[in-house]
Amino acid sequence: GAVVFGGDLLRAIGWWAPPGSRHSCGDDAWEMLGRALGNWAFVPQVMVEHLHAWNGKVDDKDGTYAKEYSTLDADLQAFRNLCIREIPEAIARVSKLISGSDVAKQRMTRARSRRVMICTPIARHPCYQYALALSDTVLLLERNGVAHARQFVIGSSNLPRARNELVARFLASNCTDLMFIDDDMGW
Repeated sequence: GAVVFGGDLLRAIGWWAPPGSRHSCGDDAWEMLGRALGNWAFVPQVMVEHLHAWNGKVDDKDGTYAKEYSTLDADLQAFRNLCIREIPEAIARVSKLISGSDVAKQRMTRARSRRVMICTPIARHPCYQYALALSDTVLLLERNGVAHARQFVIGSSNLPRARNELVARFLASNCTDLMFIDDDMGW
């Protein structure tokens, strides 16, 4: 759904989609990192309808979902390998990055010193809740003096590939923080 990635975090990790994974397990890798670093929250009162062929919310007439999830077994194996090698090393790198910081005192000052890039992979048609929330977010950032940019990849149903393209654009920019927001949700 909607997540924010600090540029320092992405640089310390070195990837968004798990290396070796074609489509699945990105969320699992980030959940594992977030839990290990004490920065993961489950918010049961927030309900987001996930539009997906597997839950019957989207028709897969063109076979897009079936094709993208055809690599599920290989993705799961890549994730298992990642859990052994990469994730412990990533946790160590990020732990060094965040040790000693007092986030609460410096939150707004830090936010104003940053430049946020809002990135959205758009497979088909963004929902109206997305459009409303994006405009509200942009207004909020402007009111609070937080610099921002927006980037989109349109027409790709391969989410990790689209997100990696957006990460490449982010890394090539002068932005400091990356916010991924899917086109099928409001926030």
